[in-house]
Amino acid sequence: MTKYESKVKQIAAPVEVVYAKLSNLENLRPIIENAQDNEALKAQIEAAGQDPSQLEALKDVRLTADSIAIPAPMIGELSLRIIEREENKTIKFETEQSPINANLWIQVLPYGDEYMSCGRCTKMRVTLKAVDALRKAGFEVVGMVASYTYGFPVAEEAFKAANVRLVTLSDYEHTTAIAAKTGYIKEEDLEVLREWRKSPSTWKQ
Repeated sequence: MTKYESKVKQIAAPVEVVYAKLSNLENLRPIIENAQDNEALKAQIEAAGQDPSQLEALKDVRLTADSIAIPAPMIGELSLRIIEREENKTIKFETEQSPINANLWIQVLPYGDEYMSCGRCTKMRVTLKAVDALRKAGFEVVGMVASYTYGFPVAEEAFKAANVRLVTLSDYEHTTAIAAKTGYIKEEDLEVLREWRKSPSTWKQ
C-alpha cells in the first residue's frame, strides 16, 4: 500500500485547539450539512466530470465523536473509526468492518510562544494509506472532497502522482484574498503569505 506522508505544516492556533477540533468527528457535521447546498462545490464536482447529485448521499452519513460511516456502492458503507488518541499529540484512524484496509494518522505538536509572529502555533503531519487499497479492492478513485486546502506543493504533487483530483470547499488563495479585501490583513501581506505557503517548514531559514 502506498504511503502518503505530508511535510510538517504550521497552523496558527494552539495545539489544544487543533487537537480538540480533529479528535471529535462531530465537528464535521456542519461541514457535511452545508456541503449539500454548496453551489460552488457542486460546480467544482461538475467541472471534474462527476454528478453533483452524489452530494445528496451526504444526508446518510452517520457521525459520532469517534467514527464516520459513509454510504458506498457495492459494500454498503465505508466506516472510519478513531482507534487511538494521545492528547494533544496523535489521532489514529482505521477502517472498520470494511474489505478495504486503510488508515490515517494525524500528529500535532506545540510550536512557538506569545513572542513569535504566529503566537502559540501547532505543527501537524498527516500520514495516509488508502488510495491503493481502494483501487486494489476494485474501486475507481476519481477524486477527493475536502473542506479546505492550503495548496501546498507537496500535497499537490502527491495527489497528481496518485492521479486523484482534489475538490475543496475553499482554499488558501481565496481566503487570503478575501481577508485582504475586508481589511483583516494588509494587501502587502499577501506576497509574504504566498511565500510562506511555498515551504512553511523552511520559510525564513
